[in-house]
Amino acid sequence: MSDPSSVPTAPTAKPGNGAGRFFGALLVVGGVLICLLSGLCSLVFGDVVLAEGGHAEGSDIGGLLVVIAIFGGIPFAGGLVSTIVGVGLYRASRAST
Repeated sequence: MSDPSSVPTAPTAKPGNGAGRFFGALLVVGGVLICLLSGLCSLVFGDVVLAEGGHAEGSDIGGLLVVIAIFGGIPFAGGLVSTIVGVGLYRASRAST
C-alpha cells in the first residue's frame, strides 16, 4: 500500500480575482479595438484630406487636420487609457506567488 502523501493530486485553480481578470481583459480588448478603429478612420480621412489638398487653401487643410485630431485623437486617447487600465487590472487580479 502506498503512502497517501505520495499520491499526486490534481492541480488546483490559481487563486485570484476572476472577475478582475475578466474585466481587465475586457477593457484591454475594447481599448485596442477603439484605438485601431479610430486610428484607421483618422488615417483614411487624413489621406483623403491630403489627396484633395491641391484644391483647397492651406488654412482649410490645417483646419481639417485639427478636426481629424479632435475627432480621432480623443477616442484614440480614451482607448489607450482603457487598455492601460485593463492591463493594470488584469495584472493586479492575478494571484501572487
